Amino acid sequence: MESAEVVKNALGFGKIEPTSIGEIGSDFTVRLGEDSVDIINSFQEQDKLP
Repeated sequence: MESAEVVKNALGFGKIEPTSIGEIGSDFTVRLGEDSVDIINSFQEQDKLP
């Protein structure tokens, strides 16, 4: 769960759900919803500001 927290903090949004889904050999699985595209695009636009 610690590595999932690191990714969540790096993204700046999201939630951690301890469930047993995803790839068997992975530490965690990242699921992105449709709204995440808007959030990521807004971050990219902010990076372009002077």
